[in-house]
Amino acid sequence: MRRITYFIIISGVIMTACAGQKDDSGHRLRAGVFSGNGASNVCVTETMEALKTDAGITPRIITAREIAGGILQQLDVIIFPGGSGSKEANNLGAEGMRKVRDFVVRDGKGIVGICAGAYLLSDTPDYPCLHVSGLQAIDRVHDARGGALACVTLHKGAAAFFPELKGYDSVFIQYNEGPMLIPADDPVSYQILAEMRTDVHAKAGAPAGMTPGKPYLIASQPGKGRAFLSVGHPESTPGMRWLVPRMVRWTAGKELVSYDDEVVRPGRDHHAIIFDPAYRRRERAMFWQLFDNHPGKRIEAMKQLHEMRSRAGVRWTVGMLRDTDPQVRSLASALLAETEYTDAIPDLEQAVASETGPEMKKEMIKSLKRLKKISYEE
Repeated sequence: MRRITYFIIISGVIMTACAGQKDDSGHRLRAGVFSGNGASNVCVTETMEALKTDAGITPRIITAREIAGGILQQLDVIIFPGGSGSKEANNLGAEGMRKVRDFVVRDGKGIVGICAGAYLLSDTPDYPCLHVSGLQAIDRVHDARGGALACVTLHKGAAAFFPELKGYDSVFIQYNEGPMLIPADDPVSYQILAEMRTDVHAKAGAPAGMTPGKPYLIASQPGKGRAFLSVGHPESTPGMRWLVPRMVRWTAGKELVSYDDEVVRPGRDHHAIIFDPAYRRRERAMFWQLFDNHPGKRIEAMKQLHEMRSRAGVRWTVGMLRDTDPQVRSLASALLAETEYTDAIPDLEQAVASETGPEMKKEMIKSLKRLKKISYEE
């Protein structure tokens, strides 16, 4: 018999924005982001940066070799990012998989799976996974179904985990070929907090009607521990990156804190965008326009990529900080700040140091301060 438990967060008094808070044992929450084979470099970087919005979390990158060597004893939560769940499992090896599962189920620690990581946390037959979610993936033959800025419908219980979303029926979060989940034959208690509304079948052969209604955000309690699955990518969604540290805090059973208004912006986006072949062609055309000889064309390309909510476009904007035109540089710094791309802080620092125009430097400093305000590091 399937057990679906609705959790009450008794520690969930939402505090003011945290600034270097430690838990009751005297240390910051220790979170390890898996970076072995199978983990996308982009997903690792963006997950690390999302965690830095919480001053009470100390994130670090960990490898399969370190897990084999006992690094989990120094962590409260482990996060598996996007990429390939099966390749992440392969890199962990059977012994590493056992150690991770024991870390959660036996030792009562936390685990978060994002996109491919959600595959790894699932209970999918004939797939190498950790069996900590109570859900299994289906339609794996059409995994390459495409991506979108997807509309995600919130369930009533979501407000207990994310009070900032109270009053919202839905939000928009990046999605890129994450698992389609249904109940599995495994006695793990779980709660579905949100489900997909957008129908994503942008690639040839992917059937229509598969993604709507499927779980998107899921909290579960395997054994003594806690697990959180995200089918999509909040870490790469401006305005929603704060969901990641909140997931980590919940899985660790630690006090939940609120975050700066610069990052809590659930109303930033208002409609879904399907990344279909036409979108990809346009995105690629805008990339090549970034090399146009006319600065106005380069500026237009950056604006278009921003309006398209292009995930790659944000990273391409970093290089525009080193453009020959001051207006291009100024816009690049503003867009990086608006998209919360804190990984660009060192690039922006260098750009500020190199900028000779007083007004441009002033504008770039404002963008740099905005990014530094939302990125805490020890």
